Amino acid sequence: MSELIRDQVAALIEEGIQAAQEAGTLPPFHLPEVTVERPRQEEHGDYATPICLQLTGDAKMAPRAIATRIVDHLPDAPFIGEVTVAGPGYINLTLDASWVADQTTAILETGEEWGTIDLGEGQRVQVEFVSANPTGPITVGSTRNAVIGDALASVLEASGFEVEREYYVNDAGSQVRKFGESLYARYAQALGEDEPFPEDGYHGGYVTDMAEEIAQDAGRRYLETDRQAAIRTLGELGIERVLDQVREDLAALRVTFDTWFHERGLYESDLFDRLIQELRDRGYITEREGAIWFTSPDLEDDAVVIRSPEVIPNPDERPTYFGSDIAYAWNKLV
Repeated sequence: MSELIRDQVAALIEEGIQAAQEAGTLPPFHLPEVTVERPRQEEHGDYATPICLQLTGDAKMAPRAIATRIVDHLPDAPFIGEVTVAGPGYINLTLDASWVADQTTAILETGEEWGTIDLGEGQRVQVEFVSANPTGPITVGSTRNAVIGDALASVLEASGFEVEREYYVNDAGSQVRKFGESLYARYAQALGEDEPFPEDGYHGGYVTDMAEEIAQDAGRRYLETDRQAAIRTLGELGIERVLDQVREDLAALRVTFDTWFHERGLYESDLFDRLIQELRDRGYITEREGAIWFTSPDLEDDAVVIRSPEVIPNPDERPTYFGSDIAYAWNKLV
C-alpha cells in the first residue's frame, strides 16, 4: 500500500467524525488535524488518537462521549480489527490479524519495492556522512554514523528521492602536513635514520606499520628527494592507504558511497580563489590584521576565511574551516 497505515487510520477517524456530524450525534465544528500515535503499551492496540480530548470545547461534551459517537460511525476498513474507547477519551485501534498476515504475501510478491512511496517525486538529495579524518583508521563512532547515514539515505530513496551518498575527505590543511611529517619520521627511522618525530604528530602504531611498508616498497627514494616534497608525497600516499582501509571497513557494513569529495579539489580547481574574488567584488570581503574576512550586515561578527601569513606561514594551511565550507556549499549549488 502506497499510503501509510497511520494516515489511513487518521482518515478513517475523520470520516467517523463527519458521519457522526451528518447523523446529528455530534454538532458541527471545524475539524482540526487528527493526530494518530503508537501506544506505549501493547494492550492499548496498534494505534490511538487523542482527538476527542481536543474536541471537548467545540462539541460541548465529555471526551468519552465524543469518542463513543465517533466509534459508532466509523466506516468499515479491512485493516481494522478492534476499536475501543479508553481512558479519558482515547480511541484505540487494533489491526486485523488476518489482514496483517496477508501482508506477508503482499511483501513477498512486491519484493524490494514494497513500502516505497513517491513523497520525494524525484527531488535530488545528497546525504554526506561518516567523513572521518583521513589521517587514521575509522573508529567505532564513525561506523555508527555510517549505519545511521546509510539508513537515512535508504529511507529517502524508498520515499521517492534521488539520493547521492557522499564522503567528504578532509585532505587539506595542517593535519595533512602533520600526517606526512609523521610518516616521514617513521619511514626514515625504518631505514635506520635518526629522524626526530614531530611533537604534534600522529603517534598511532598504524603510522609505524604504514611507514615500514612504504620503506619496503620504495627503499630510500623519499630520503633522496627534497624533504618538503617527500613529506607532501608521503602524506598523500598515506591518505590513499587510509582511505583504502576505510572503504574496506565500510564495505563490510555494506555501506558504499557514490562520491568521495576531496577538500583539496576546492583549491586545485581554483574554485576557492574564484569564489573569494566574487565575494570581494560583491563587497563581502574585507582585509585587516593581515587576514581576509567575510563580512555581511546580516551577521553580528565578521569571520576569517584566510588567516594572516604572520600567523600561518604555509599558504596551503591559511584557509579556515569557514572558508572551505563556503566553497563547499557553493560547489553544491552551481
